[in-house]
Amino acid sequence: MSVKHQLVITVTLLRVVLAILIIFEARDRYWVRVLILMLIAFISDYVDGALARRWKATTSLGAFLDPLADKIVCLTVLTLLGIYSSTLYWLPFAVFAAYDVFTTSLRLMLARAQAMPASTVAKWKTATLMFGLIAAVTALASTHSAEIDISTAIGTACLIAASILTLISASGYLRLIGRLWTANWLEHIEGVQTIDFRRWHTEYGIDVVLFDVEGTLTEWRGTDVSDSIVEILRQAKKAGIAHIGLVSNMPHRHHDRMEIVAKQVGAETIHTPQFRHERKPSASMIRAALKNLDTAPEHVGFVGDKLIDALAGHRAGVARVAWVAMLPGNDHPFDRYVYRRLERWLKWLTS
Repeated sequence: MSVKHQLVITVTLLRVVLAILIIFEARDRYWVRVLILMLIAFISDYVDGALARRWKATTSLGAFLDPLADKIVCLTVLTLLGIYSSTLYWLPFAVFAAYDVFTTSLRLMLARAQAMPASTVAKWKTATLMFGLIAAVTALASTHSAEIDISTAIGTACLIAASILTLISASGYLRLIGRLWTANWLEHIEGVQTIDFRRWHTEYGIDVVLFDVEGTLTEWRGTDVSDSIVEILRQAKKAGIAHIGLVSNMPHRHHDRMEIVAKQVGAETIHTPQFRHERKPSASMIRAALKNLDTAPEHVGFVGDKLIDALAGHRAGVARVAWVAMLPGNDHPFDRYVYRRLERWLKWLTS
C-alpha cells in the first residue's frame, strides 16, 4: 500500500478518534468543543474522498472504512443527544442504527465494499443527518434562548427528514434483494445432484460449468467429492457439457487440494485468487477461468453455495447460476455463525 493510500485511510480513521474525543468532551458538557470536533470530522469525510479521487488512491478497505467511520461519528453524537438533550432523539437513533446494521450486513455478505455504492437518496440522507446533528449540538452550545429554539427546531426537522430518507433508502435495498430470489438467471436448489445439466445445455446453450469447491463439492477443508456428485457430473458430460472448471478462494498453498478435487470431477481448469483481497470467488476469477477454457460467458454456468457466489457469477455475465445448499459437514466459523445467518435473515426480510 502506497503512502497516498495510507494517508487517505489515516484521515478516515481520524474520524473514529474524533468520535472518542467527542464522548469525553460531552461528558463534561463542553458542547462548543463537541461542535468543533464534529465539524472537523464532517470536513474530514469530504477530504479523504477528495484525496482518494485526486490521487486515484481508492481501495476496497478504504471504501469499507469510510462509511463505517461516518456511522460511528453520527451514532455517537445521536446517542449523546439522547442522553443530554431530549429522549426524542432516540427515535432517529433507532432508525439509523437499524439501517446501518442492515447495510453493513449486506457489505459483509457481498465481501466487496464497492458492490454497494451509495445511492442519491443515501447521500441526501447523510447530508441532512450531518446538518441536523450540527444544529442540535449548536442548540446545546448556545446561551441565548432564541438561538436555542431555532437550532433545536432546525435540528429536529433535519433529523426527521433524514429518518424518512433512511427508510426510503432501506426499502430500495429490500426490493433489490427481494428481486434476487426470483431472478430468471438464478436457480436456488438443494444440491449439485438436483441440477438439470441436460436442460442447461439444450435450453440455455451451456457447454462449460464452473464450480465453487468448499461447501459446493466438498466440505470446508475437505477433498472428498461424494460418489453421487461425481456420477451427476459424469452424466452432465454425456448430456453435452464439454468442460468443467473449479473456481475457489482457497489460497495457492492449498492448490494440491484443488488438484485432488479436480481429478475426481474431471475439471480442466483451476482458478484461485489473483489478489489478496479476493476472499470469495469473484467475477474476475470466473473471467480468468473462462479465458483459460477459451469460452464466452454466455455458454457458461456457475455453481456455488453462497449468495456471494451467485452474484459473482452474475457479474461475470454467465448464462446460468445455481445457488445450492451447503453440503453437510464442516464450515468456516465466520460462515457458520455470521454469513449463513445473514442469508437466512435477508431471505426472511424479503420473502
